[in-house]
Amino acid sequence: MNDYIESYGERCAFDPESDKEEHAAAVRSRERNGFPLASFAHADIRPGAPDMVEGVIFDLDGTLLDSMPWWENLGENYLISRGKTPAHDIRHHFKRLTLEGSARYMKEEYDLEESIAEISAGILDGIEHAYRSFIPLKPGVVEMLEAFAREGVRMCVATATEYHCAQAALERCDIVHYFSALFTCSEVGANKTEPLIFDISLAHLETPRETTFVMEDSLHAIETAQNAGFPTIAVYEAASASDEAEIRRIADAYLDSFELKA
Repeated sequence: MNDYIESYGERCAFDPESDKEEHAAAVRSRERNGFPLASFAHADIRPGAPDMVEGVIFDLDGTLLDSMPWWENLGENYLISRGKTPAHDIRHHFKRLTLEGSARYMKEEYDLEESIAEISAGILDGIEHAYRSFIPLKPGVVEMLEAFAREGVRMCVATATEYHCAQAALERCDIVHYFSALFTCSEVGANKTEPLIFDISLAHLETPRETTFVMEDSLHAIETAQNAGFPTIAVYEAASASDEAEIRRIADAYLDSFELKA
């Protein structure tokens, strides 16, 4: 397992030669002590949370990207286009699954004739263009990433979104240079109900587990990270409003915004 983690981490690391000068400066500054967690202006920090952030494993959708409005109706629209009536709780299932998992769920639950690959392609047709052209960053993301980079925080992305969609959005939003790698649940072979993608990310970052934060908006991913010994930073997301109370209870820090103290 450790050999797999290391080899996968190497394959998904970005080429340092393609990074911007900002990333090179961040690498040179890694001797610093990290970013103080208390620097967030609107953070509910749990007693006992680590004071300093040395590494961050970022979720993408609902955390860095304001993408949930594009995803909320995607599966339902696909089922409707196939003459099916989606269940009222279908969004709950999609939040916990990879694209392939969502396709498998729809095929089994709604008796679709298409293959899992065809269903996945049909869903992606409705979202890929948005990643390449429209989906914006959440407010304050760039300022936060820049502050992390100045303090030598090591950063990567771990997402359930397909690699080509995620990379296209990171490049279009001009933040790809802040991250040394992009890991996806599909390529790892496990969703975020299992800690594998977080463990692979940690092995890549080479930062201490106790000061490497997983930043997420979804309850199930936060629970997984916490159970695997990672400190967590939860991010406000309207799509996760029904879970907010529990997220606030278990996360080491809860951010109502990315605004930093002056």
